[in-house]
Amino acid sequence: MIRMLKIMFFITVLLLINLTTQYATGASTETIIVYGESPIYQNQIVPARKKALEDAFRTAVKKVLGTMVTAESYTRNAISIDNSIVTKAKGYIKTYEILGEQIDKDVIVLKVKVVVSVEPIRDALSALKILIESMGNPQVAVLVKEDCQDSIRSSYSARRLTETLSSKGFYVVDLLAKKNLRDSVVLSLFEEKSFTDDIIRKIEADMLLLGEGRVESITTEDLTGLVGTIVTLNVKVFRLRPWKLLAEDSIRMNGVDPNRESSCRSAFSRAGERIGSLLIDKLAKVWSDSLLNGRDILVEVKIDSYDKLMEFKRDISRLFGVKQVFQKSFKENKALFLLRFTGSSQTLTDIISTTYFGKLKVKVDEISGNTLRLSIR
Repeated sequence: MIRMLKIMFFITVLLLINLTTQYATGASTETIIVYGESPIYQNQIVPARKKALEDAFRTAVKKVLGTMVTAESYTRNAISIDNSIVTKAKGYIKTYEILGEQIDKDVIVLKVKVVVSVEPIRDALSALKILIESMGNPQVAVLVKEDCQDSIRSSYSARRLTETLSSKGFYVVDLLAKKNLRDSVVLSLFEEKSFTDDIIRKIEADMLLLGEGRVESITTEDLTGLVGTIVTLNVKVFRLRPWKLLAEDSIRMNGVDPNRESSCRSAFSRAGERIGSLLIDKLAKVWSDSLLNGRDILVEVKIDSYDKLMEFKRDISRLFGVKQVFQKSFKENKALFLLRFTGSSQTLTDIISTTYFGKLKVKVDEISGNTLRLSIR
């Protein structure tokens, strides 16, 4: 009995290290205030309210999607994204609170504060290969030095990192197989100051994942003969053209096996797989920021009432890729908006032309550079 308790204690301690590491990373969420609406049929308020809430959920999920993919990428993959993600919007909602309700004749509008789980949406985009497409399909090189290994070429965590990145759609460049990079050059990459223009040209990749794995402890339980290894893996990700540190992460992991070599291999392999998933989230955000910050597009609107204008403003703010809407003026039945949009004016025009605006009839009159002219009645 005592022997069994010791075995269980030994394994439990190692497992707790993993759980502590995983819970520390947390599941990120995004809180958004959105509107949802639904027509009311035969004075049935309750079912209409339910449909309006579902509409708000879809709008919230689309807003989160807009922080991950550009409007162009969404337009190209709209059917796949809608079928796989948007139609299942409720499953990505962690909590919600109805802030207000307005009933106008035969339409109900809800104002809702929604907390959306981000990681499941990112995972769904990864599974569809859309997340990587929105990043421009960058080429990635992976190099990791480990305490357990004499050579970089047999790095356990690098193998698993490569497998994780490849499974998500990244194209991983094998630097160690390239004839124009000697081992001495590869080793010099672990010194940040060694990123010379010549070395960057030889790498022939968009990003470089550079890691170092350190063994914290190796423990042998006498009663079981099992060997427990605790390792720390630190990885930095560099963009090479122009050179910039994009992201970094660190993880602590363990391995329990019959001997030191397999225990070390298990610990570093698990660390490589886990840190790969963590880094993909960071890379997708950082790499896409320049695309997803959006551009300013002027929208000139001919409209005959302020009430219709407010309805249009609310509706256009819900369009995919629209990050912000600024109303600049409204005079003599003409309004001017400045939209921050993650795509071109042509893409915005295509989205507006295929969107149902309820009672409003929206017509595109002209596209000129980053200016759209619309008529609404």
